[in-house]
Amino acid sequence: MSLNRIFLRSQPLALAAVALLSSVAVSSAQAKNVVCVWDVAGKTGDVFAASTDYALAMQKNGAEMELKSYLDERVAIEDFRAGQCDAVVATSFRTRQFNNVAGSIDSIGSTLVIKNGKVDIDAGYEVLRKVVQVFASPQAAKLMVDGNYEVGGIFPLGAAYPIVRDRKNNTVESLSGKKIAAFDYDKAQGMMIQRIGAQPV
Repeated sequence: MSLNRIFLRSQPLALAAVALLSSVAVSSAQAKNVVCVWDVAGKTGDVFAASTDYALAMQKNGAEMELKSYLDERVAIEDFRAGQCDAVVATSFRTRQFNNVAGSIDSIGSTLVIKNGKVDIDAGYEVLRKVVQVFASPQAAKLMVDGNYEVGGIFPLGAAYPIVRDRKNNTVESLSGKKIAAFDYDKAQGMMIQRIGAQPV
């Protein structure tokens, strides 16, 4: 399951993760808060559209948000790290470095449900929905803060699958000894692939 995360620099006396994004924006209504938004489709994509809707809703609270569109997620993260953005919207594959707890949702198989020997996609999404609800609860607020960073929101993008050349390799056993594509910046993927006896490439 691939998820987008909104990360922002923490403020003293931060409230719950979703509320913090609002309080940051409202407290600095004089200056625009810059949000780096990664979307594979750029300004025409669903992620950027959702971010635009949020920015427009925040204007009613007196907050101005400037959205910067990125086609390259790595660049969005680097700009955020360099302080060029007050918040970033990106996948947890890249944002896990800012908060391991929230990033754990994207671990391979973390929301997988098997029924009658087959993957039940709907049940997996239900598990994910419940996990996101737990992470959004006041009881989990302290887990969404890690050093100077806080998770401001989580929303699912859809399932992510290991990629192999031959469709017949559809069981863990058949993947042993094979090469499987993995993101070099997500160490968890490489470790899981090695664990099943395959080689991350």
